[in-house]
Amino acid sequence: MKTIKGLFFDLDGTLVDTLEANAQAYTEAIKTINRTFTKEMYYAVHGMRIDLFMRKYFDDITEKEIDTVRHAKAKLYPSLLHLARPNHQLIDFVKTLRPLHTTVLVTMAQRQNTEAVLKATQILDLFDYIITGSDVKLAKPNPESYLKALQITGLEPFEALAFEDSESGIEAAKAAKISVITIRMPKE
Repeated sequence: MKTIKGLFFDLDGTLVDTLEANAQAYTEAIKTINRTFTKEMYYAVHGMRIDLFMRKYFDDITEKEIDTVRHAKAKLYPSLLHLARPNHQLIDFVKTLRPLHTTVLVTMAQRQNTEAVLKATQILDLFDYIITGSDVKLAKPNPESYLKALQITGLEPFEALAFEDSESGIEAAKAAKISVITIRMPKE
């Protein structure tokens, strides 16, 4: 019999609905480089890493412009976290199982943004380890983040269970040979 020892959680869209906070932050941040970007444009690429979605919309974008937007978004984001909606049911689940399992947050959000969300929703202390987009070179669906989670916990893939909401996250966990439970945010 295989025993699950580790629970690996995605953040955005899984533990916390940050769609509106991110959409508003990116819409404002992209104005700093004199380009037009709407919430609807963000909704279409939600879950995609900033450098990828910026290149999708602006084929002449420079690295300097991407960095400018990244920094502007990081400054704006904490003031918009009142728009974030925690998944209380899943958070309660984590609180219940945490004493018996190793818990890891596996997100592609940058560390500064991740910490802002975790503090705003008061769930920072739920995780033994936190892996962010700042800690890996390749974004989901590449399995690097999940392989790193296995490495730091010392667990085998069959000893872990991932909780994800996006196709790229599900693919990343499966590529690391970790079973996945697909999470949908509950209605308010």
